[in-house]
Amino acid sequence: MSGPVPGTVETPESGWAKPAERITPEIFGSESAAIAGIVFLAVAVIRMVRPTPTFPLDDAFITLHSAQVLHSGFDPNFPGMHPLYGITCAPFLGLVYLLLFFLKPLAALDIACWLGVLAYTLGLHFMTRVLGLPRTTRIAVIALGLLCSFVPYQLLNGLETSWALASVIWLLALASGNREKWAWAAVAAGLAGSIRPDLMPLAFFVMLLLVIKCWRQKQYQRAILLCVIAWIPLVLTALWYYRSIGTPFPQTGVAKHYFFADPDYLSKRALSVEALGLISFAFTVGPICIAIPYLFRSWLGRVCLLFTGIFLAALFFDWPGAIVTNRFRYPIILVPVLIWAFASERKARPALLISLLYSALFAVFAVHLYADDCQSMQNAEEDIAAWCEHNVPANSTLLIHDAGYIAYRTHFRLVDMVGLKTPAAVPLNRKLTFPSAGKLLNNTISQLAEETGSRYLIIHEPFFPTLIPDLERIGRDPKLMHQNQYYSVFVLTQPTLRQ
Repeated sequence: MSGPVPGTVETPESGWAKPAERITPEIFGSESAAIAGIVFLAVAVIRMVRPTPTFPLDDAFITLHSAQVLHSGFDPNFPGMHPLYGITCAPFLGLVYLLLFFLKPLAALDIACWLGVLAYTLGLHFMTRVLGLPRTTRIAVIALGLLCSFVPYQLLNGLETSWALASVIWLLALASGNREKWAWAAVAAGLAGSIRPDLMPLAFFVMLLLVIKCWRQKQYQRAILLCVIAWIPLVLTALWYYRSIGTPFPQTGVAKHYFFADPDYLSKRALSVEALGLISFAFTVGPICIAIPYLFRSWLGRVCLLFTGIFLAALFFDWPGAIVTNRFRYPIILVPVLIWAFASERKARPALLISLLYSALFAVFAVHLYADDCQSMQNAEEDIAAWCEHNVPANSTLLIHDAGYIAYRTHFRLVDMVGLKTPAAVPLNRKLTFPSAGKLLNNTISQLAEETGSRYLIIHEPFFPTLIPDLERIGRDPKLMHQNQYYSVFVLTQPTLRQ
């Protein structure tokens, strides 16, 4: 007679049977409460060290500004633009909007990130219970998931990243469990695709796997129900986007593609940038990379491998340099996949202590870098906003590269040259900036300035090393008015004919 060995739990996705460990609601609830208490304690300690929340990325303030506009119903910076322009994650914007009813703006954005941290930590805990890990191993795996690579940096970056990490770990944990948990896996799949569009392939492949399993077991109603559940968050998010900006998905990826990408994907430069980025990311992840071969041992693991390949290929074709941008902000969502694979395989357990030690040491560097980036960005952004308020006429239009803080902090009319908040810039970038790999950005800026009446240009000058000479070459004659460690303010004159 065949069947599971008494005293074991069958776990077909992991490939081996583990000692049965009854996950009672009481034990799970008490452990979850302890985890929540630790997260709340961390919030309190950090608030004592840093009373005013700061963020390392300007994009965080795009979300905060948009949430404020949803409250006020009026946008002085981007008149006529719906708040959902420039937003990749509509659910995260909605969360910040709700928190603004109870908290001050910076605190609302900070707590939105911390709630994602809580969801991610609880997801790691749930995964370790589903996999039946011993208590000490569970603690080590949770710590590894929080410390690995630039996760400590990205959890509090002011964006939806903490929620993206949470959605991935919950999806894999629920899909790894028994079929009673698959309905919740469908919820996690729908939320994952809503939170980050680049997670849609993972959500689709995991749901396809679960539906096939149900179909083979002749559970047709369950299969259909899973599909309906997964589609609900996606449809709601798509409807919000469509009613707001005219497309069922965010346009941020399109705007960044035409502004930053190089059309020559097969050039040595593009390929070397991608290769170096992958090597650098693997270095930050460290020893848990040994879990990659273990993904071949289960269907869920193979699904994760397929998603990883598609994700990295899409990232490369969309923007080769994106993999290292903002301290690996985009590929960081692959860390939960590796954590799940690492925790699922017994042969990886001997490397757990080494991996945890490596990640803890790297986390010291990541946290130090986070603190430095927060401080330097705060100083630069506050300085540039204050200077503009005191030295630029109130009715001026500013042409900007970073569309977040200056919109949050001032009331100037702004033109976003990337196109996140100014969609009219996207066709220009598609026509000029993208085909020339940035060499004709000066023409794009000149035309935007002429069409919008922008007289002031605010850029991170090292990011555009040839832009000012290029503008001078077409007769714009930009004059430097103010500069700090990050931003430069130029006055743009009307183009003149060269003698």
